[in-house]
Amino acid sequence: MIENTGTIAVARPRPDRRYRRLVRLLTYRFDTPQVKFVLLVSIGEQRLFLFEVGDVVRDYAVSTSRFGTGSVEGSYKTPMGAHRIVAKIGDGTPKASIFKGRKPTGKIGEIISTHEGRREDAVTSRILQLRGLEPGLNLGVGVDTLERYVYIHGTLEEGLIGESASIGCVRMKNDDIIELYDLIPVGSLVMIAT
Repeated sequence: MIENTGTIAVARPRPDRRYRRLVRLLTYRFDTPQVKFVLLVSIGEQRLFLFEVGDVVRDYAVSTSRFGTGSVEGSYKTPMGAHRIVAKIGDGTPKASIFKGRKPTGKIGEIISTHEGRREDAVTSRILQLRGLEPGLNLGVGVDTLERYVYIHGTLEEGLIGESASIGCVRMKNDDIIELYDLIPVGSLVMIAT
């Protein structure tokens, strides 16, 4: 479906019913009245869907862990389940800015748009910091998403977006993470599912 927003035509993706059910369940279980955005990361599709009040408003290709899914500390896997964005980091930093320890280094990286990658997991442009909401799954000793430093962030390896290539985080193209960062507030819910 294409919707004209007044300035540009926006393609509206149609995720299957299972995703819509997951979003409803997530908002029912963890929502607060102020939250109107939910991100759903589909591991199988390597896509991130942005839901606003139950409707998909954006759809992005992503890259999750090349080691699969899981929450164990040191596994380099992408954690499953419900999360909340607890911090947004990178206001005003240039596209492809490299972060270390959630701080900009002052360096701008070279984006690789070919399928080849450096197999680095550089964190670039913006960071959406995640906190798990499910004890024993992604919250608590040995499985804590926040303590594992798993984020949604930009990458220099844009040519690998759409396939499993990270070491745990959800990678996005730099323009996409900047757009998403500007759209959603801290407190937004995130569901990572198969």
